Amino acid sequence: HQTDDAFVEQPQVEVAAEVGHDAAEPPQAAAIGGRQRLARGREPWVSLPFLREFARTLAEVPYLEVLHGLYSAGVPLLAAHPTAVAACPVAKPRQQLQQADRLLQQGQPLADALSAAGGGGVHAETLQLIANGERTGGLEEALARALRRRQEVGTRHTAALARGIATLVYVLACAAAI
Repeated sequence: HQTDDAFVEQPQVEVAAEVGHDAAEPPQAAAIGGRQRLARGREPWVSLPFLREFARTLAEVPYLEVLHGLYSAGVPLLAAHPTAVAACPVAKPRQQLQQADRLLQQGQPLADALSAAGGGGVHAETLQLIANGERTGGLEEALARALRRRQEVGTRHTAALARGIATLVYVLACAAAI
């Protein structure tokens, strides 16, 4: 289980080190500082307007992948949920998911637990799909639909982010040529 947590934490360190470190700081120090910032839940890159939705999807997709995979393989929801929460690579949504997990373990339905935890780190559409799935007895299918939808949205956000970066690089190159 500790190996899973270490694996989940690694991408965060790379992103934090690339986005938020001082240019004079050696990359190793930035990675260590990034790990400390992440351990405290500081992820300033998540609050940037053009990265906010990308970060939200980055947080939600792994959670849904693990939760759907385990639940569809027959693992009970109460046993599958903590593992799915650990798969969330962004601190703030992971903290909300941990709050939701505590409520779920106390007997609340998943949608209610997520909602009570401030949305539980998931998109409102995901929350609605899960609520409908629980009401109709089709949670497995609801998780699959939510996962597909978040993956589609994530693909669009990634493409938009890539276009934005390409445009920025082009503008900077043009400015440097002038």
